[in-house]
Amino acid sequence: MKTLQLLLICIFCVLGTETARAATWVVDQSGLEDFTSVQTAVDSAAAADTILIRPGTYQEWVRIAPAKGGILLKGDGAVENVVIQGDTVAIGIWSTAQPVRVENLTLTGGDVFGALWIQGSKAEIVGCVIRDNVGAGNCNGVGGGGQIFFNSIKPSARRRDRR
Repeated sequence: MKTLQLLLICIFCVLGTETARAATWVVDQSGLEDFTSVQTAVDSAAAADTILIRPGTYQEWVRIAPAKGGILLKGDGAVENVVIQGDTVAIGIWSTAQPVRVENLTLTGGDVFGALWIQGSKAEIVGCVIRDNVGAGNCNGVGGGGQIFFNSIKPSARRRDRR
């Protein structure tokens, strides 16, 4: 009897772990995947989920709330073909989540505060192109073309061996 109980506990633990894993959600403008909007995917995702963004230009202001910590926004394809185009009154991506990772995206057309606004968050920006952002807003007296705003920055460097 104890062997059966132990076996059932092990099975429950394995199944419980399987359901707790992060999900991957796919955004595609064609409507053939999970979502057609990056923001809708972020709103539906749980913390630590991956939002895989298919090639296209997505004109929207993406807001990542604190409860979405560990989320990954990742372009699927050549970086120049996966574009977050900020809308006319805001930035491309605004995150207060802890942490957030943005990978393989072109961030353009951000107004007011530029391409990214990272507030109270640890962010990792990897392989992104940030171009043609205005950043004309005012944040404690700071503004200017195409800025990326962070509350604080702790630089890190990674060495890549080139052969």
